[in-house]
Amino acid sequence: MKKGFNPREVLGLTQHQIAKLLNVSRSQWSMYELGQRDLPASAFLVLGDMMVFAKTITVQTAPKTEHQLKQEASLQIALQKLLQENAYQLERVARKLAPLEQKHQAQLKTLQLLAYLKTQNLNTGTPQSKNLERITTQTINGVTLKDLLQIVKWQMKLEMLQAEKQWLEERLKIMSDEL
Repeated sequence: MKKGFNPREVLGLTQHQIAKLLNVSRSQWSMYELGQRDLPASAFLVLGDMMVFAKTITVQTAPKTEHQLKQEASLQIALQKLLQENAYQLERVARKLAPLEQKHQAQLKTLQLLAYLKTQNLNTGTPQSKNLERITTQTINGVTLKDLLQIVKWQMKLEMLQAEKQWLEERLKIMSDEL
């Protein structure tokens, strides 16, 4: 056998499997692979037919076996279940993210309002300006890095779930088009 070329690997078979198909012992096949022995003529002819078949057919154009069809049907069901789980997770993440974003938006609006009120109230030192400063400080302290990181974390999770949903839908469409 040519060095670097192994028909067994091209065919996707183990030594034991190819030996059985060629009606030789596994040790005979192993010695053939090592170049220490020739195959019997009958085994060589069968191997030749197998190689010709392997070269002329591709997995994409080959008619699907019953096992492949069952596998694809099972895979389609599994992908649909994953899509359902994905929809649940999307809803869960959206429910967790919405109040955090609303709170953050409210804090930003408050800061904008307070900045506006500061420009309107130029009298510093008055009770109103001191209250304005106190409320501004409280609002700024309410916008914590921890909260912002939590929002980013949930947004990232949401985007990943949306990408997963898109991939699952595309895959299911491809599978249904093939059937």
